[in-house]
Amino acid sequence: AEASVAPAAAALANILGVGLAAIRGSGTGGRIVEADVIAASQLQPPPGRRDSDAAGAAGGTAAGSSEPRGSAGAPTHRAETAPLVFSAARRASWATLERSAAVPTFQLGGSLAIGRLDVIRAVGVSLLDVVALAAARTLPDHPTCHARVHAGAPETFTAPRIGILVRLEDALYAPSFAVSADDTAAAFGRRRREAQQRLAEGRLPAANSSTPTFAISNLGAYGVDWFTAMLYPDTAVTLAMGAMGAGARAENEIGVVLTCDHRLADGVDAARFLADLRDVVDTIPLE
Repeated sequence: AEASVAPAAAALANILGVGLAAIRGSGTGGRIVEADVIAASQLQPPPGRRDSDAAGAAGGTAAGSSEPRGSAGAPTHRAETAPLVFSAARRASWATLERSAAVPTFQLGGSLAIGRLDVIRAVGVSLLDVVALAAARTLPDHPTCHARVHAGAPETFTAPRIGILVRLEDALYAPSFAVSADDTAAAFGRRRREAQQRLAEGRLPAANSSTPTFAISNLGAYGVDWFTAMLYPDTAVTLAMGAMGAGARAENEIGVVLTCDHRLADGVDAARFLADLRDVVDTIPLE
């Protein structure tokens, strides 16, 4: 019997031009999930030089140039270019970004003060995991910040799945994580690192392949003060984390920016969510 295919995996395979017949699924019962399609796409060679490029070079335009040659054969104000080769996974993300750009959004910025910084450092827990759990605890009280527009109608999620954006080679992925009532930052962190390792091996577990209900993008390791992230599709809020103590912030403050779907949440909704997130972040059990 043929293995079943997750709808999202089938759609991604169509975008990437990957045949499903040769893919061995890593999901439950051999089900083909998005990570399997991405792994298969990375085995394909990048697209070669287009015939139109070669024809242009032969016809008197310098290869990689947008300007014709002058009457004496010398180039005139040409802009030289070179091929920019992206993986199939990164090219596939263009459709996601275009879908995100079609949503009316706004940004709201602020900071999170971490009151237990010395304890967190002593335990060795990642601030990303603390913030992720704090978001999961806060979201149920803010239904407009934990929602999506589906088939033209708004609906709120009943249980959070936190997506953590991860850069692998040249592409971004968002493995997602369910959160239980007794989760600790250390336990969440272990699951996150294990999933990222499996993703790097091209075998993301099915449990981490579902679409997230809330997404976090973290550039703190790069010393970024603050930034805005694109809204992850089918979420009401995506949170961008900067570095702790960057810019003019206090040593224990993290710069954060919320990108929000304005159809679902307005500025007051987002401000209230951020205020409650500030209160919750210091209550998260560490280990």
